[in-house]
Amino acid sequence: MNRPTIACDDLAMALRNGSSTILHMALSLPQYAVVSSVKKHVLALWPESHLSVRKWPRGPVAELGPDFSVLELSPTQESNNLWVYCTAGTGDTEAEIQPNEFVLLASSRDERHVETLTMVAHYHRFESVLGLGHTVEIGHPWTQGSQCDRLLISLPYPFGPKLEWLKTPELTVRFLWALPITPEEARFAKQMGVEELERRFDIANLAYWDPLRRSIA
Repeated sequence: MNRPTIACDDLAMALRNGSSTILHMALSLPQYAVVSSVKKHVLALWPESHLSVRKWPRGPVAELGPDFSVLELSPTQESNNLWVYCTAGTGDTEAEIQPNEFVLLASSRDERHVETLTMVAHYHRFESVLGLGHTVEIGHPWTQGSQCDRLLISLPYPFGPKLEWLKTPELTVRFLWALPITPEEARFAKQMGVEELERRFDIANLAYWDPLRRSIA
């Protein structure tokens, strides 16, 4: 099944310029409680990481709520020596069974990852719900010099169900991977299907963390 491509260019511009339209966000739990649970979840996976709470300072970030943040976790052996960026407090939508959070994996620390995930969270909450197989155009390379200027919303394959699901008596959250891909890979997914693209990634042993990797399509 082909999945839609969603452009976030206008939102990226809004985040940089500071434009805002205040919208209501409803959470089944107080947002601060959700953020606290997300922190505990990721630190249980990567206890040796240093966790920093990051907030993008511009644009309609306030619409996501006062406690929304992007968690930045320093590399450890358990995280495959990668920086982990994760939204916290994105909130649920009427179209979701449970709230989703989004994870980005990177080989180096970069403030633009905070911007990118903030943009993705805002788009997901207020514009169009993002789910498995969706492709998001972010309007610029995900990191300097990269051919990848899109994100494929995917299962967090590098860490599996232990990252994918946070379940407590009060809360269920699903963590989805925002995987940087090239325009050619996005077109391939549209024509041949996301499953076939992911199969090619597996065959190529995709170096998803490498900003300078070549397109496999």
